Formats: sequence, structure tokens, C-alpha cells
Amino acid sequence: MLGYTGDHAMAGAIYPQLAQLAPTLLYGSTDWRGFYGVLAGITGKQDEIAEQLLAFDARLAGIKARVPVRTVSVLRITSWDFQVYLDAPQSYAPFEIMKQAGVKRSAYEVTDDPSLSMKRPDWRSFPSLTARCCFTSSAARTIPTRTGGTRKCWPTRSGRCCPQ
Repeated sequence: MLGYTGDHAMAGAIYPQLAQLAPTLLYGSTDWRGFYGVLAGITGKQDEIAEQLLAFDARLAGIKARVPVRTVSVLRITSWDFQVYLDAPQSYAPFEIMKQAGVKRSAYEVTDDPSLSMKRPDWRSFPSLTARCCFTSSAARTIPTRTGGTRKCWPTRSGRCCPQ
């Protein structure tokens, strides 16, 4: 039994059963560095992980120095909905790294609320993505349109098409 961290009610409820099957760790934090620290402690690789994080920090500093001053929106499209992962206290790791790299997000995509990490915008919410550049990530080959057709991207408020 390795332990349990975080506040995952459903996972915490089944932890005793899982721990009977195999060494089990339920880790409930969104802090990716902390997660690697836990894994390093379990595997005895603290020095290796510390070295890799130092190299990552150096690379991140180099990227930050080159990031243009520009607001960017990021929209994920799935077959069931649209998702905007937020610049928030509990950000999903890739978006936390974007923030650390100096990427600025539109006001719609930023919150101080620790209970929020994602919004699920509908068609009416798209004008809130006011960034000069909008990146889309699609789990599908084409993106559905309001009229039932498909297209490869949407124009942003400025009329430019979002790159994929």
C-alpha cells in the first residue's frame, strides 16, 4: 500500500479494495512537478528527476524569452462538445506550462477560481475567445458546424482562420 493523496471521493472510496490487489497510490493533485516528485520518491530516482526538471526549467526559460506578446486562445473540439482548459490555479499541466512560458490567454480563459479548470463553451460563447490567434485541437478529422456541415477550422473574431 503506497498511500492516498487528494480529494477524490469516488477514488478514495475504492482505495481499500485497490490496495488489496497491488501497491496503490491515488494522487489527486494537478501539480505535475509534485507528481514527478512522488514517483521519484517511490522509485528512488530523486536525483534523476531533479536533474531533468532543471533541464526543463532552462528550456522553458529559453522559450519564454521568445514568446511574442500576443493573446492566444486554445479550443479543444471533441465529437461531443467544445472544451477550453483554463489558465487557473488548478490548470491541466500543458496549460500551466503555457502560462509559465509567458503565453497570454483571453479573459474568457483565465480564472482565479480554484474549482474551475475547464469551460465547455457553446456556439454563443465563441465571441468570448477574443484572442488574436486561436489554436484548435480536434479529436475528429473535421469540425462540425452549426448548419450540420464540417470544416477544417473556424474564423476568429478578426476573420482569420484558426490554425490546427
